[in-house]
Amino acid sequence: MADFIQTEEFGIAGEQAEKLVWEAVKEAFAGREALAFWRYPLSDGQASEPDILILDAELGIVIIEVKALPLRQIKRFSGYEWELNWPYFGKNAINPHQQAKNQLRKALDHVRQRPGLSRVPGRVLVALPLVTRDEWEDSALDTLVSDTPMLLGDQLSKAKLLRIVERATLVAQGDLLDERQWERLQRAFSTSGHIKKTDPEREEEAAAAVAEAKKVQQAPPQPSLMGTLQRMFGTAAPKLGLPKRTRGELVRLVTDAPSPADIQQDRIAKTVPPGPQRIRGLAGSGKTVLLAQKAAVMHLKHPEWDIAFVFFSRALYAQIKHWINHWLKVLSNGEVTLADAGSKIRVLHAWGGANQAGFYSVLADHAGVRPLTPGMVPKKFDYALGLMYACKKLIEVAEEKQVDLRFFDAVLIDEGQDLIAEDPELHFQERQAIYWLAYQALRPVEQQQPLLLGDDVVRPELKRLVWAYDEAQSLDNLIIPDIRTVFGESVEEIFGSGPVYSGGISKYEVMKVCYRVPGPTLIAAHALGMGLMRPGGMLSGPTRKGDWEKLGYTVVQGDFRTSGPIVITREDRHSPHVLPTLTYEPLVSFSSQESREAEMAALVSMVQRDIAEGLSPSKQILIIHLGVEGILGALNKAFKAAGLDYYCAGKPGINQYYGKGNPNDFWHPGAITVSGVHQAKGNEAESVYVIGADKVAQNEADIQVRNHLFVAMSRSKGWVHLSGVGIAGTSFAREVEEVLHQGSTLTFLPSQPKRMLNDNDTDSGEGATA
Repeated sequence: MADFIQTEEFGIAGEQAEKLVWEAVKEAFAGREALAFWRYPLSDGQASEPDILILDAELGIVIIEVKALPLRQIKRFSGYEWELNWPYFGKNAINPHQQAKNQLRKALDHVRQRPGLSRVPGRVLVALPLVTRDEWEDSALDTLVSDTPMLLGDQLSKAKLLRIVERATLVAQGDLLDERQWERLQRAFSTSGHIKKTDPEREEEAAAAVAEAKKVQQAPPQPSLMGTLQRMFGTAAPKLGLPKRTRGELVRLVTDAPSPADIQQDRIAKTVPPGPQRIRGLAGSGKTVLLAQKAAVMHLKHPEWDIAFVFFSRALYAQIKHWINHWLKVLSNGEVTLADAGSKIRVLHAWGGANQAGFYSVLADHAGVRPLTPGMVPKKFDYALGLMYACKKLIEVAEEKQVDLRFFDAVLIDEGQDLIAEDPELHFQERQAIYWLAYQALRPVEQQQPLLLGDDVVRPELKRLVWAYDEAQSLDNLIIPDIRTVFGESVEEIFGSGPVYSGGISKYEVMKVCYRVPGPTLIAAHALGMGLMRPGGMLSGPTRKGDWEKLGYTVVQGDFRTSGPIVITREDRHSPHVLPTLTYEPLVSFSSQESREAEMAALVSMVQRDIAEGLSPSKQILIIHLGVEGILGALNKAFKAAGLDYYCAGKPGINQYYGKGNPNDFWHPGAITVSGVHQAKGNEAESVYVIGADKVAQNEADIQVRNHLFVAMSRSKGWVHLSGVGIAGTSFAREVEEVLHQGSTLTFLPSQPKRMLNDNDTDSGEGATA
């Protein structure tokens, strides 16, 4: 069935005419295999984006250029140029047919480099929704109809519109698309189709390998053969069917395999909300990548806007700049880069540093206030809370001096869970300080109220503040940045009423598909992070069926209001990572050693195996420590003896676990990155080793320690190994073993957790705890 994405709210008068055509297109194509956009963000920085772009499995690409012209405004035609009696958006002459053809050319350039899409058919139409067929035919202008496919105001019914589109002359000749080509066409305009660049032949080979592996995995076992193997090998009988591949070979197949199109990703990334928007997403769901694309879309649509992308983990700086630059180039066919955007897109650490501007320090300078540094805030506040203190003080000074803080047109905040404070002393009038500072720093959205809502309706002043978070990755606090936590009782006046804006752009998005972390790994990370198998009961997590579903799980059995067992599972569509399909090897493993030296020796052996099997030391292997005292010294000794180079994130150079380097640096060529959990956030690797897990065993009821464990495990794009000292025989060891034993379907007893992870912004009261 068709999907439709409106990338911005309808506002000015010309867009009201486009709305008429857009609604007609939605009705006409609703039952077809189609994907349509109003104002798809495809621009080269000069030519405008298409009014309506339709991808159709039978028709190929259709561009509709809409003109809100009454008949009397058109004076005459000169070839394809229309001369006007009075200006249309400042122009006395327009060429809508050529404009639509230019947009089709850009769309075709966007797809033709992809295998199988060199001959996609393309059509263009010009729509005049304010002119009827009879008016047109009675005028002297009708001579143009045979040359330019027209869609008039009384031709917007489903049957008439489809017939006119189907009969429109092909501007680009092409062939009927087969199923594979239709999938590729959708991916060419989707987020997932531009995350990675793969050789077409390798993509085909990977897709074939995945398809064959699925057949093998789904085939019923042969009892006689399995019985023979079990008699020979016991419970360790090998599984047959899948070819034995090294980790390097498996990673190449995973990398080359095509990613499915995800319509929700495109709804989030390619839309510009006319006000605030909250995005809640799992680890690995692509929040940073989507926010980066949203920043790029905003700039291409509105190059005059001042946009801030704000984040907390310094190690994300290079990654965020990379993705914004990537999307600018993708959506402009290589014509626009982040360097071209200049100061119109500012990537800002939330605080900033001595040699790098930050969101807070930029606004302090703007207000004429000396920015506070971490050393200038009260010592009782750590680094993160010190930032909240500084933001609150800046708001207070700005109010006292009556300073107008408005600086940006849009602010996008990543890692929102790390930018909140529990202590009321750090709140500003019951609001989270940095969020309220961001809100004050925004210019109001210009509103065309009479056109949108009617003269008698008053809409609240809206500002474009977008924040993304995952409460499970909160490392320093236990509260969730939902809208009431962020804005207190000001929610209605900031968000307005209702869950969506006019045009269907949602105010609250929930991302439950995880692309980075394989399903078995994510399930284990959630189970251990929440403590689902603890003898003392779960520590955190949802307590309602609907809220588990928002995390991508299906509640198979049980009611959270009773004491009976709960059974949850995770469907492949919410964890489409193909690695579990390609190998029988467990993706999550665990070991306990008797000494730190033994733990490091085992780590060296596993890392050496990874390298021997084709994994790159840099960016494909990541070691995360949980903060156990002396662990880096032990690692340094073991790696030095083995001749392995490592890089401690943010340190001066390789093989140094002390000293101060660039806090933005996370990877180093040829060296294996070793990181704490805070620095690792937002980064990822194929093979992840979480060391010092004895800290969890010693503090197994500490929710923050559990959150650290979840963040560490969810950095994995492939395998994760947990290790520690003296864990064997502890309740935590038994918990880990039970989680790994249960696999993809978890059974646990419900209990009232210390921290409930229910989504109260989009309330899902089904199955609520009593």
